[in-house]
Amino acid sequence: MGTEEDSVESARAAWQSMSDFEKLSFQFAAAIQAAAKAAVEEEYGPTPRREGSVFRQSYDKAVELLTLFMTTTITENLTHFTRLTAGEAGRLGATYSELAHAAGITPQAARKRWPNITGRSQSQEPSGTAP
Repeated sequence: MGTEEDSVESARAAWQSMSDFEKLSFQFAAAIQAAAKAAVEEEYGPTPRREGSVFRQSYDKAVELLTLFMTTTITENLTHFTRLTAGEAGRLGATYSELAHAAGITPQAARKRWPNITGRSQSQEPSGTAP
């Protein structure tokens, strides 16, 4: 039977080796851009055909700015979700070393990023470094 750290390592290795996940990430990014383009088309009509025209540049800029807004909003929500997840893991007994290992950061970075969430003092934390 493996340790919790082995479980984290196994899950992390599986996550990193998923080429399908990488494909999904690109599909997700493309879907965000397509949604932004659809929203701009709904507001301003179809994409102007002439590359380089003032109208086309304004249209393309609107798509990129809306994509930026959407990705920023998603990033903020994921950051919030990450904090909640780290807090819940800490509440369930995860150490900063385990959190750091799962997040691919050092225990010191985990302590700085998520202070006071493990319920353990630094003296209770096992020593060692994350990957």
